[in-house]
Amino acid sequence: MCGLNRLIVCLCVWSSSYGAMAQKECALSNQAWRVYSSPQRAFTIQYPSFTKPEEAIATDPRLTSKTIFQFEQPFRSGPDAGSLRFSLQVSVWSNPSRISADAWVRQRINPDLILQATWQPIAGMMAYRTLQTNLMAHLYAIYLSHGHTTLEITYTDLTTDDVLIDSKARACWTALFERMVSSLAIP
Repeated sequence: MCGLNRLIVCLCVWSSSYGAMAQKECALSNQAWRVYSSPQRAFTIQYPSFTKPEEAIATDPRLTSKTIFQFEQPFRSGPDAGSLRFSLQVSVWSNPSRISADAWVRQRINPDLILQATWQPIAGMMAYRTLQTNLMAHLYAIYLSHGHTTLEITYTDLTTDDVLIDSKARACWTALFERMVSSLAIP
């Protein structure tokens, strides 16, 4: 099912120099950005240069492509260092019936897991933006139906985590994700 299992949380050894780099690079003002063009040229999206696009193997015959941008945020320093790993994912789904984005969501997502839903302009079209839960975290999932495809953009809502990530880092990651989403273009 779409919308589930989007958050990956892991404790790992964290080098303080890499942690400082991640914190520094999240300051969007000095960050270099690149443009990614998906397989079959279904979309382009900008991303910060401290990550890279990874193409996932399609596990569903309706999934045309899935691109993942991985991120990591330290939440502790020293010998007990840890980090939170999360991603922004763009999936391109085959939509031969050309159903609308909201109908796509109604067919695929348990309505009890949808906390909010609204329409939002993206790439010159109206996208259906949802805030969902997977019972571990809140996730934004944005759906954009175009022709015979539906794009699904998902990322973790870090604004709800006031334990592991401080407010400054939460605001920075939120701005980064919003910049990525707003840069989406469909050729």
